[in-house]
Amino acid sequence: MLEGLGDLTQGLPSQANKEYKRLEELVQLYPNEPKLHLAKAIYLIKYSRSNRYSALKENPLDFLQQSEMLGLKDYRIGYAKAMLLHQEKKYAAALEEINKAQLLCTGYVNVYALKLRLLRNIESSTEVEIATEKSLLEASRKQEKVAVHEIIEMIDGM
Repeated sequence: MLEGLGDLTQGLPSQANKEYKRLEELVQLYPNEPKLHLAKAIYLIKYSRSNRYSALKENPLDFLQQSEMLGLKDYRIGYAKAMLLHQEKKYAAALEEINKAQLLCTGYVNVYALKLRLLRNIESSTEVEIATEKSLLEASRKQEKVAVHEIIEMIDGM
């Protein structure tokens, strides 16, 4: 169910509303399953973004914290928290969260891109920090392009 929601930067899949009802049932049945709480947080974030940040009855941060308290180690927790804190212009707190995400997931373009945006918004950031993050972002973009190219070659070779 968690993987079916896709990346945080993408919109909601067409089946998401149907799956959300099932997700609600599963959270009630298995309240100690941290991946269900993460899935619910991701759904809420995507839903609010696709509906122009309409007011939500539930706060995605609550579900992110719950999944963390239940012991889940997943880069999407820190990444999602950083996204939400960035929207609230809480850049220092968002930087702490994106650093946690980066430790759990190296090479992910969107993590580096968000960290770079955060560093640019924090006055105490140094040029060295910004340059380092730029180079990591560019390296991850190149790696991503190489991986796609290799997959296409592999498919063509079949």
